[in-house]
This record gives sequence, C-alpha cells and structure tokens, in this order.
Amino acid sequence: MNTGPNILRDRLAPRTFGEMIDALIVMNLRMWHAQELFFDLDKLTALPHDDIVPLLTYTTRLNLLRNRAMDGVDAALAELLSRRFSIRQRHESVASGEIIWEPT
Repeated sequence: MNTGPNILRDRLAPRTFGEMIDALIVMNLRMWHAQELFFDLDKLTALPHDDIVPLLTYTTRLNLLRNRAMDGVDAALAELLSRRFSIRQRHESVASGEIIWEPT
C-alpha cells in the first residue's frame, strides 16, 4: 500500500522558486482532474443535485488557489530578478492592469 504523498490532495507548502513552479503545475493538474467531470455531461447529469454545488465550490476553490500559485511564482520571479538586476516598477496606471518592470 502506498502511503506516500498524494499529489491531488496533500497541502502544498513551496519554499523555493522551483517548488513554487512545481506547486503551480500541481494546481493545474488538480484543476484538470476536477474539471474533467464537467466535460462528461452523462456523469454530471447523473450526479445528485446535492453533489453538484460542493463540486462547483471545490473547483472554484482550486481555481483561486491556482491563481494564488501563479501570483506567488510572479512575485518570486520579480524578487529574484530585482536582486540580480537593477529594475524598478513603474507606478503609472496601465490600461490592462499589468505591472510594468524595466531596467534602471
């Protein structure tokens, strides 16, 4: 019996940049597995109505955690780059909401 970590359920606690990338990949896999049911209409319609809302809630929570993982990777990369290179963040408003980084 395998008692090792479960990639689909265990809590992720990345500490390094590589672990953050790994956590993002794992979150994408978890989302993929959770969303598979929504693409199989026969299985979805066979579910009791009381099971659909928790499934939607779970998938939504996974998506929020995945977004948090993406933000963590972005922040870690920006920090690594700012230590390695002299860059600064522009504070002016950008229409798309992007943060612009440029060399100083």
